[in-house]
Amino acid sequence: MKKYLESAGETGSCTIGVKHPQYVAILWELLPKQATTPAKAAKNKPCKDHIVKNIKDITLKIEVHITPELLLPVSLHQQDKSMEESGEDQLSPPDQEDCRERIEQVLKRIKEHLLRLLIQETVGKVKKHLQGTRTLVVLLNASGYKWDETAKALQDLGCSSMAVVVTTNYKQRANEFCYGTEPIVYSSIEYYHETALQLTNRRVNDDEKYSATIFHEILQKLRVDHFFVKMFIHALFANPMRSREELDKLNNSLVFGEFAETNGYRMIKFSYNDLPREYKACLLYLAIFHKREKIDRTRLIGRWVAEGLITRQDWPSSVSQAEHCFEVLAALWLVLPSDVDAAGKVKSITLHPLVYNFITKMARKEHILDTRLSLHLARHFSVLSNIRLRPSDSMLDFLKQPSRASSQLNLVKVLDLEGCASLRDNQRWLRNVCTSLILLKYLSLRNTDVTQLPKEINRLQQLEVLDIRQTPMNATAIKHLMLLKLKRLLASRIGQCTGTDTGGGADANILSTVQMPHKVRKMMDLEVMSHVQASEHQATELREIGQLWQLRVLGVVIYDRKAQLENLLQGISDLNESLRSLSIEIKPPPSRQTATPPDVSAAGAISAHCKNTPKLLESLRISGVTMYGSLHQLFTRGCNKLAKVTLHSTFLYQDDMESLAHLHNLRGLRLRHVTLHTGGKLIIDTNGFQNLKYLAVEGGGITDINFKPGEAPKLEKIIWLVNGMESLSGINYLPKLKEIVFNNGVRLPHQIEQAIEDHPNYIDSNCEWQV
Repeated sequence: MKKYLESAGETGSCTIGVKHPQYVAILWELLPKQATTPAKAAKNKPCKDHIVKNIKDITLKIEVHITPELLLPVSLHQQDKSMEESGEDQLSPPDQEDCRERIEQVLKRIKEHLLRLLIQETVGKVKKHLQGTRTLVVLLNASGYKWDETAKALQDLGCSSMAVVVTTNYKQRANEFCYGTEPIVYSSIEYYHETALQLTNRRVNDDEKYSATIFHEILQKLRVDHFFVKMFIHALFANPMRSREELDKLNNSLVFGEFAETNGYRMIKFSYNDLPREYKACLLYLAIFHKREKIDRTRLIGRWVAEGLITRQDWPSSVSQAEHCFEVLAALWLVLPSDVDAAGKVKSITLHPLVYNFITKMARKEHILDTRLSLHLARHFSVLSNIRLRPSDSMLDFLKQPSRASSQLNLVKVLDLEGCASLRDNQRWLRNVCTSLILLKYLSLRNTDVTQLPKEINRLQQLEVLDIRQTPMNATAIKHLMLLKLKRLLASRIGQCTGTDTGGGADANILSTVQMPHKVRKMMDLEVMSHVQASEHQATELREIGQLWQLRVLGVVIYDRKAQLENLLQGISDLNESLRSLSIEIKPPPSRQTATPPDVSAAGAISAHCKNTPKLLESLRISGVTMYGSLHQLFTRGCNKLAKVTLHSTFLYQDDMESLAHLHNLRGLRLRHVTLHTGGKLIIDTNGFQNLKYLAVEGGGITDINFKPGEAPKLEKIIWLVNGMESLSGINYLPKLKEIVFNNGVRLPHQIEQAIEDHPNYIDSNCEWQV
């Protein structure tokens, strides 16, 4: 016993300051009475001496320290071993048993007494700490609590003003605990359960009890991985009118405690079965990409249509349906948004690993994938294109001699070379493509080192998408391009970028792009043309853009010359019924190296050449300035559907801000390297921006941002990537603000730090304050 107590004392203990007499009373109460006769004394002495000796040791130990082990019963084996090692005489079995019982009684009483003392001391300390305060109590894993005992304990603490956060899955029991007051439920499952009921609107229906039960069971089974919990909620959002049979079937397929992969696979299949047949094919098509690859929306939709997975009467209808398919897959959480623009449009996606595994298996089962090609090669071609290449072959091996890989090259509708390296020194292969793959509909050279297109490119008369973005193409590479069925001509700025604009923003004087085709007016099917440049001394093709009546997206680079500007505005005016996205970059002519501030008085003359501003314009980007007036005012005043505006390297006056503020549909505003009329102070006080959710200020020029009451009430995110920040005020007037982003490593002035800490949402765990 003694050795046991000594070893227990070495394992760690806590001092509670218990007085020795408190134990003496317990010990003497249980000690044997003093024998009255020598015979009885002789008989009881061994046992009594043994008890007294051990109890003395116990009291000496307990007087100062309480150890966790002391509160546990001492085993008989340990007691016997202790007596044997100490050399004490072994007691006879009856006396030995009596000693053990008495020692255990002593320990039991001491344990009870210690617990009472610990509780009293703890309650005293907590009361002292809570004196004069309001109390928030959080019960972890509250489903295992005894509510009545917990309520009594809280009352003993004297908590008269108190909020209780219950982390439980049994809200009804929590209601009883709160005695008529609503508990604060901190449970993701309860949150999703409430969301499910709201989505299906069944709290007022006759089957409320059924819905509450079935939703709760499904969520409990999926809770091992919250990704699939969210997928179930997304499935309800996409189709809230689920039948009992559907929900029962899903619920019965899931198993409590099952591996996340197993239940997750069944949840994926549940959402997959919701899709129309062609949407299923579009989802399975994603199996050709790498597991964790970020997939661009434009790239994917172009390939879907070119492959014939989505077919309608014409290209615009097919693209519209493909766009809808993309939105449905995102709504069902079968694809995950990766990049989202300020207007809320998903620009790229990724796949959850289990979803990728699912579609890979299903694609093989449905014969969507060409099993004769390895994954790193299959992603470059049409599916089922009858291409035969060994895993050790490279794309260059195919491009040198396409006929060796297949005798049916007419089956190849897609050739996607995005990211392929080392093609610059092998220009001959592109001629092979243009002469062999004559039914090609989709050709992407994006992010390659190709510098020139051969004249044979015009033999691809079925080509619908030509993507040459992020390539070092010569300026005249597409000057003679003339493809009558071309729908999308995608170019981009090239050069040394200095900006962080996802649209490719950089300094104009170190950028170049390909020149617009001479005969662009003949390519009447064009819907997208970006980012092309007008010739320095030619302007007629800019006016001819107005003849492309199906053009929806236009990105153009012009020189700050009056003729070019007038012709461009006339062409845009003719597209007022179709244009939805417009990007204009203005460069100073070679004879003038720096931009000239706009002449405000010339604004009227500029607007005369654009009699009809685009009615359907949703996205506007203006980069640079023209000495002939302000372009952004021209479009912001007449385009009420504008949702996203980016202004780069330009000037902003008070009336410019007023024009922006009164765009009722504006959700995203990005200002990059702008010069303000108020110096470096951006003051949002124009009684507008009522639907703005995203504000980005990048580059130099703006050192102060000030929000007035009532402005931008829906603003959720501010990005401020500048050096030399001085003040940020009025953000406490932004009730929806969730995120503020600054440059990495920037030292914030105390005023800005204080403004952020004073915001009501600062302690919200759902907000990201990247200070």
